[in-house]
Amino acid sequence: MKQILPAILFFFALAVKAQCDTPCIYQFKMSDMLTDGWNGNSMTIVQGTNSTTISLTAFGTDQTVNVPLCYGEPFDVVWNAGGAYPQECVLEIISPSGQIIYKLNAGNPFQDSVIFSATALCDEIICPIPASLRFSEVGPEAATLLWDAVGGASSWEVMVLPKDDPAPTDDEQGTLVGTPSFSLVLENPEDFAFYVRTVCDQDKSQWISKNLDCSKPYNLVYVDNSRFYDFYTTWTGAFSSQWEILLQSASDPEPDESTVGIVTSESTFKTDGLVEGDYSFYIRSRCSDENISGWNGPMNFTVECGQPTGVTANGGSISWTPIGPATGWEVFISDMPFQPTLTDIGTFTSDNPYIADNLNVGTTYYTYVRSVCSDGVTSVWSQRYQFIHEELGVSENSRSSIQIFPVPAGDILNVNSTEMVISVRIFDLMGKEVASENLEGNAVELNISALQSGMYFAHIVSENGNHHIKKFIKK
Repeated sequence: MKQILPAILFFFALAVKAQCDTPCIYQFKMSDMLTDGWNGNSMTIVQGTNSTTISLTAFGTDQTVNVPLCYGEPFDVVWNAGGAYPQECVLEIISPSGQIIYKLNAGNPFQDSVIFSATALCDEIICPIPASLRFSEVGPEAATLLWDAVGGASSWEVMVLPKDDPAPTDDEQGTLVGTPSFSLVLENPEDFAFYVRTVCDQDKSQWISKNLDCSKPYNLVYVDNSRFYDFYTTWTGAFSSQWEILLQSASDPEPDESTVGIVTSESTFKTDGLVEGDYSFYIRSRCSDENISGWNGPMNFTVECGQPTGVTANGGSISWTPIGPATGWEVFISDMPFQPTLTDIGTFTSDNPYIADNLNVGTTYYTYVRSVCSDGVTSVWSQRYQFIHEELGVSENSRSSIQIFPVPAGDILNVNSTEMVISVRIFDLMGKEVASENLEGNAVELNISALQSGMYFAHIVSENGNHHIKKFIKK
């Protein structure tokens, strides 16, 4: 959920003292589609060595900043990296003559890039430059370029040139179009640069260009109320259907172009079982094998207490794989599919496995475990483990249809059953499979001579699909 900031108006501006004879005052009007500020987004206007940074953090209020720029000198408007919900940001640039020469509409996430370039003029009426160049419907042999009309413009020229070719001159003519879009069938469109300029009654604007680069993912959102994951994040991508993610220690160096992450087609990432420590998460888009964006990140987070994994239940014996130095745990068992919150409290234990009392045979139970670290901090809950409680038969006199003997067992474990047995699997107390064999018959035996002395569980499957859990001791 987006954070609603206090209803106070604030913007940070590094004051510009125009070191020139003729400063031209440009207006930069900031607003937001949902009227809750720019959520950490900011833009910097750069001309020579001078710069002004603007950011709207007001709730429900627009803001206009006056910026003096030197006449006749070029300037850039840079959308800085960082910030959430960039598609909500709206910006208008108004020239000293009162023209809207650029408008960034909502829905255009152009973070970490130059979004507008022009030469500062004071009183001249100019032919406005197209705004918010972007691509849609990108394929291996086609692309559609879109832009926003500025200042009532209704005609444009478009040129497409190889990336390595020089930019078109003012005298060169492109394809004339009457709508702010241009579609082109072109093999490997990422190898070309797209140029657009506005055609006015008596003039033409300067050319503005856009390459079909793979854009970074944006709207990285850390899901900080997750009950079952050490880290959970979501993001939004432009044209990519695949992303590359990297989760590492915060002390590791930042990734570069050659760093290899894990490729995913899901726009979410969840992980559990992390040991205590500080972590950094990075992500980049993979538009194709040859067209990969830069990394977005880091998104930093801290794991204070490691989450246990691998929860298993054998009868009333609940075991798990501990993570980190925790020596105490909370176990939550319910006969309802209830998901405990972070504030719910389970039964504390220092034993692993934990023996649960008062369970009813044949009842389905839902189990969660979390670590309790030395400073009293708890981890998030483990993933849910669901099981049907069965009595543990440990002797030849068990009333179950499955019997194992001798107790304790030596090198051979015998299994007698009124049902046809088809497999026997042996697990240790941590839930790790240590032996298995496909058998067939009502009386079978399993060689367990390789097992060390201790307590184990036998998972026996019969021909009719029944599963039986038996606890035994290997001497």
